[in-house]
Amino acid sequence: EKLAGPGLDLSETATVAALFRHFVHQEASEMLRKVFSLRGLPLAGGTAANETEIAVETFASSFIMGRRHATMTPETYPAMVSDLQSMPETYPAWPFVRARLRKVMREQFEEAPAMSAARKGPDFFTAARVAHQVTDQMGFWQQPACGGLKD
Repeated sequence: EKLAGPGLDLSETATVAALFRHFVHQEASEMLRKVFSLRGLPLAGGTAANETEIAVETFASSFIMGRRHATMTPETYPAMVSDLQSMPETYPAWPFVRARLRKVMREQFEEAPAMSAARKGPDFFTAARVAHQVTDQMGFWQQPACGGLKD
C-alpha cells in the first residue's frame, strides 16, 4: 500500500535502512565466525592479535571477492587463503583497503577491555566490530580505485 501510494516517510525509510544494515552486519558476523572456525580460533577468550588480524583480513578479502558464509568450508578454505595472498594483484585497491582495515583493527583492539591473563588478545566480538565497520565503510575505502577507473 505504501509503495503504490506516496511511499515511505522519513522515519519509515530510516527504519528500513537500519534493518538492512542489521542484516548486512549479521551476514558479516556469520562470515567472520566461519573464518574463525576454519582457522581453529576460539570465539571467546581471545587469540593472539596477529591471528585475529589474519582472520579479519581473510574475512575482508572473502567479502570483497563475493564469498558467502554458506559456501565457506574446509574444502574452500585453501582458496580463501589464496584469495588473501593474491589480493594485491587481484584487487588493486587492496593496499589502501588493507591500511584502513589495519587502522580500524588497531582502534578496536585498543578499545577492547584490558587483556587479562585469561584473555590472550582480541576476541571474536572485537573482531566482529571491525567486520561491521568493513561493511559500513567499504564503499568509501574503494573510492580511490573507482576514481582511477573514471580517469
